[in-house]
Parts: sequence; C-alpha cells; structure tokens
Amino acid sequence: MIIFENISQFLLNKNTKAESDTANPPMIMFYSMTLNGINKFLRAITESKENSMHLLREYLNIIEDPKMTAIKAKDLLNYRLNFIEDLRIAIISMLRTPDKKERYILKQYHSILHLVSLKLKRKTSPYQIINEWLNTNTYLDDSQIKLHAMRGNFGKIVKTFPQSRDAIEELCIFENHIREGKISEREYDIIKNKWRNKYESVLPEEVKDILTGDYEPFDEHWTEKICYYLAYSNNCAPFEDVLNRVVDIDNEDILVNILKGDSEKLLMKSNGWLNLVLQFFYMPISRKDVFDIFNLIGERLIGIDWQLALDYFSFTVFSLYHFDNLCTSIDMNPVVFDFLFRYARKNNLDTSNLFRIYSNHLLENESYFLLLEFMTTCGFYDVKFSCEFVEFIIVNYDDVKKHFNDCFSSLPALKYVRCFIRLFKEQIEPNKEELEIVFNNSYTLYLFRIVFELTTKAKTHCARTISKCMDFLYEKEKDLTLGSSELNLYKSEFLNFLCILNSKQR
Repeated sequence: MIIFENISQFLLNKNTKAESDTANPPMIMFYSMTLNGINKFLRAITESKENSMHLLREYLNIIEDPKMTAIKAKDLLNYRLNFIEDLRIAIISMLRTPDKKERYILKQYHSILHLVSLKLKRKTSPYQIINEWLNTNTYLDDSQIKLHAMRGNFGKIVKTFPQSRDAIEELCIFENHIREGKISEREYDIIKNKWRNKYESVLPEEVKDILTGDYEPFDEHWTEKICYYLAYSNNCAPFEDVLNRVVDIDNEDILVNILKGDSEKLLMKSNGWLNLVLQFFYMPISRKDVFDIFNLIGERLIGIDWQLALDYFSFTVFSLYHFDNLCTSIDMNPVVFDFLFRYARKNNLDTSNLFRIYSNHLLENESYFLLLEFMTTCGFYDVKFSCEFVEFIIVNYDDVKKHFNDCFSSLPALKYVRCFIRLFKEQIEPNKEELEIVFNNSYTLYLFRIVFELTTKAKTHCARTISKCMDFLYEKEKDLTLGSSELNLYKSEFLNFLCILNSKQR
C-alpha cells in the first residue's frame, strides 16, 4: 500500500526537494500545461481575450466583489472544478516519466488536487470524500482486508467472505441511510444493535471489530483512521470533529487543512507550484501573494526555458523588468526577436530596449538588409549608422531605397547618403549645402576610397564635379570642421582624380 507520509514535510517546507524540482527540464511540459490551464480558466470566468495581467486582475475583481450573485458563484465553482480536472489529467499524462522522484512528486500533487476537488463539491458527505480519495490515491490489494473494512469497502469484504453477504448488505443499507439523512442517529443505533445481535456470531473474525464499530485504530495512517470513524456511525460528523479524535494528527499537514477548510493556513503553508494553483481554488490572502508566486516560478524557470518563464512573468508587474533583462543577456537572432516582439506587443511592454539591442545585433553582424527592413517595419530609427552601414546603403542604393519612408528619409545619415550619391554617383551639379553636408561629415574620409570609382563610372560631368569639390574646399577651408590632414588629403586626391580624368580624355 502506498501511503503519502509527512506530506507537509515534503511539500510545505521552503527548502524541500519538491520545490527545487521546479526547474527540472523534464517538468517543463508540466509547467507549460499548468499555464495553459490557468489561461483557459481565467478566460472562461472573465470572458475576456486580453493579456495575462489584465485577465488576472479582472479575475481578482470578480472574486473580491461582495455582491457576487449566487449564479456567478456557482459558475466560479464549476470553473474551478473543471480546472482541477484539467490539472489532474495533465499530471496523469506525465506519470509515465522514468524519473522516480518526479513520479512521486506528481502523485503528491494529484492526491492533493483530488482532495481539494472532492471538498469543493460540498454536497458530497465527509465519508464519501475520504473514501473516494483513499481508494483513488492509495491502492490496496484484495489481501489487505482489514484496511478495506476500515474504509467501508463492503464489496471487497463480500468478495473475500461470501458467507457474510447478507450481513454486509444489511450493514451497507443502514450506513447509507444515515449518511443520506434518511434515518436519525437514534434510529441508527436501534437498527445497528439489532443487526449486531443477528449477525455478530457469523461475522468474520478478521474484521468483526471493525464492522461493529468496536475497533480502536492504532498504527494506521491518520487518513485511514478518520475514514473508519466516518464509515461507521459517525458518517454525518464534520471533519473537524472526526479529526479531533485522532491523537497523532499533525495540524500542519496540508491534507488536514484541506479537510478543515482552513484556506488561509493552506495558502500560507504551501509554496511553489502547489501554492500557485491553490490561489485559484480559494480566496487569496492578498493580491501580492498571487503576483509573487507567478514571479517566483518564472525566476526558477528562466534558466531552463526563458519563453515559458516570460509567460509566467506576464502575470506580474515585473514583466518589463524581466523582459529587459532577458533582452540584454540572450543571444539575439531574428527568430528570438520575433518571439520577443510578439510577446511585448501582446503584453503592452515598452519595446525600445529590445529594438535597440536587436538593431545593434544586426549592425554588428552586418545584416544590413534585415536592419533596413526592421527599421522601416518597426518604425525604429534610433540606430547608429556605422561607416560600413552607410557604404552598404550607397553601394546598394537602388535595391534598398524602397525602405526609405518619410521618417527614414529625414535621418541625417540618409541625407548624407543622398548628397553623396547625387554628387559622386549621379554627377548632379551640387549646391553649397550639399557640399557642406558631404565634407563636414566623418563618413567621407572612410568612403573616399570609393569616390573615384563612382565618378569614373559616371557618364557625364566627372571633371566638373571634382572641380566643384576642389573649389568648395579652398573657398570654405576655414569654415569646415575638417582637420588639416583630412583637408589636404581631399585636395591632393581630387587633384589626382582630375589629372587621371584629363589623361583619359586625351
């Protein structure tokens, strides 16, 4: 038999291994399925398609509303029960994991959620709750007849002792009657005494004391004890009364708090994944607790699955903080950027830091076509135009000019590009403003090596353009911000250009 001993020690201690498994890679799917369940639950209740933060706040507004209608409260309960069933299905689907520790943790979670579900249904009697919970979560084989008897599993007793069928069938009838409120306790006592006198001599010795209610539990688990107390004559008693009969019970045990309905203590003692889901089955102690547990799980997942971690962060006010930190530390590429951009847009986050980092990534990797497309598509122009980037635009001007919208065209770097192209590639006679833009810019020194190549390819005005440049340099020598070495270089090279052009014309 599997009995989950010391569940409180295993799941509630802040330093338990159960919680350290939050970031275990094989459990990532489990946390992803949990998040899908939370979103499904919140959307059903709020009837909203907004982002995660909005859904959570709207949900909290609903459950905190003192004027909640009975119909809404009933709907809320049904949604909670459906959510628990979804989680149980998710857990069961994960139980095939070969990792024994993970399997053990998942079984703990399943047993707790199952008990929460049974308790929330309310109409179910205390005995039915604990009996169904034990039979589902702690397996007994047919030979463990004593525990079957304590649980009130009468079918198992008849199967083992077929000669006692009549006695067991009668016992089952009046135990069910008092459980359903069809007879009073006084009537029950009378019927039970008659039954005892009639069948005591033929009851199997192995379970006689249990069936008659005379057995005193000793070394059984406390859940088996309360099931026994509820199965015989006390099956209408509240859990609080029955739990008080168990001497060795641990009032800190999570199962005890579930049975007592002490949701505040339950939420205070639980943590990690368990605390997260319990926040949606009971009234949270504070909104801060709900946001904090999402943030905590996100922090534990960030090193294993940053996309899933961000989805958890999206429920908190810390989402932008974690988002910006991730953008700074992650290895950026177009696929990563696309995910981060969609995430930011969905959650109404500021994208300026993401755009700046991605544009720098494209610039450093010389992905200039992608950079131009990104700038015009996202409307982000706070980009440092390197000399290499400017040269790329000039050389590939005809192919990239489709990206030049009004905002892009107003950038100083693009004004420079257009002046440079008009002057040296298109050989359009420049005005003083264009000459000043070209020769007062540091780009020109880097690009000077392609000036001669461009001018010689031009069909007209080559020498005339060069002469205009030389005239401007001599005329505005004192007004330009150029250093003397740069100025002398330009003069010397332009003079060489003229000489070469003149020699070709001869």
